Amino acid sequence: MDMSEPGITFDKPGVCYHCRSVYDVIKPSWHTVEVGARQLACIVEKIKANVRAKRYEGIIGIGGGFDSSCLTYLAKVKLLLAAADS
Repeated sequence: MDMSEPGITFDKPGVCYHCRSVYDVIKPSWHTVEVGARQLACIVEKIKANVRAKRYEGIIGIGGGFDSSCLTYLAKVKLLLAAADS
């Protein structure tokens, strides 16, 4: 990260606030593999329990970028179809 972003700030060691946010906010709650899969399964079950009588289970906003496209794929193929198979 450089100084070209308007309003960017760096702390004394020279770490920008974006990176500091990753270390301080995102990383402590970032769980992968088994822990993350269990947490995601709990969230999916809560959503499904709340939408059983509704026409749609949810809406996903897609910006067209790689991240939203991957999340849409995971939600549709990995979560919904895996649940249908079980």
